[in-house]
Amino acid sequence: AFVDIDDYIHKDMLKKMLFQIQNTDAEIAVCDSVAVLSDDEMELETIHTLEDNRILEKNLVHPSILVELAGAVWRCLYSADLIRKNNIIFPLGLKISEDRIFNLYAMGYAERIVYLKDVLYYRTLNEESAVHRYHSNYMEIVEKGRLETINAIKSAWNDEKEIQAAYKKQYVEACIQAIENEKHKNASNSY
Repeated sequence: AFVDIDDYIHKDMLKKMLFQIQNTDAEIAVCDSVAVLSDDEMELETIHTLEDNRILEKNLVHPSILVELAGAVWRCLYSADLIRKNNIIFPLGLKISEDRIFNLYAMGYAERIVYLKDVLYYRTLNEESAVHRYHSNYMEIVEKGRLETINAIKSAWNDEKEIQAAYKKQYVEACIQAIENEKHKNASNSY
């Protein structure tokens, strides 16, 4: 499991997720989370494509579900055997998208994933995180993430065309974020 330094988890998160992995023979458990905003408001972060707890066999994971599931490692518990056996590591040199790429490999090599529609992870939004900082090379970062994503889908998902298409849409969104990055207060260019 991965817990970011500013975040916190439900006291029973790992126990509940481990129980689900052991009782479903899943290799990954995924839960819902809450974004804790600066003014103590909370915003639910759920998998919208799934209405309730679910066991997902790899061959039945629809691309729209994968796009939602694979976004963050902090809401997951992984079988150490899955990670070790497939030598899954975070991509080096990426400041953005490393969670997604790690999960594309992990979820692609897993035969079964269990999803819990329970809020067990509390994510504190940090304005100084890599996602919120200005990057002078943002488009290079986006492009490197796109290439890593393509490779992960080729390796772990047999280059499934529907999954590649779903992540092409995400690439377009990342390109728009690269333009938005130029509006950041620390950007030297005017919008």
